[in-house]
Amino acid sequence: MEIPQLDYPVYTLDNRLLLPAGKRLTPETLDALIATSKGTSYQVLPFLEDGTVYQDILGLLQKPPYHVIFNDPEKATALSLMEKIHFIPPILESLDYFKEYESYTYRHILIVFALSTIIAGDLLENSEDWIREAMAGKPYTILARYAFLSRY
Repeated sequence: MEIPQLDYPVYTLDNRLLLPAGKRLTPETLDALIATSKGTSYQVLPFLEDGTVYQDILGLLQKPPYHVIFNDPEKATALSLMEKIHFIPPILESLDYFKEYESYTYRHILIVFALSTIIAGDLLENSEDWIREAMAGKPYTILARYAFLSRY
């Protein structure tokens, strides 16, 4: 298996260089990166309290075909789990960007997030595991992938 190499440098949220362009992502490199990040924390804000996210999700869940998937119990479960999610400001700022400039992508992110929530509730014995994954930035990969692809 070929070891991936970074085309671009990777920076922290406070603009500190983590990995330079050209760095190979070996297991040792990733272990060292994880070790240097332990104990680092950032301010977090509630996901559903960011702007109109709550109202936007409710509106989307009431439209076909999602109104069938998110019947009242499923909607309540999904919203209950999403209320526990907090993100760092750059993630919420990215979401705000998509709401303003890429409304289709914004709606897609919200629906995928809501669908992931109910799927996680069905698949995981402890939905708190999913919440930890979400807060670790898994939904942000959607934003990052789109930002990368939109450059080409």
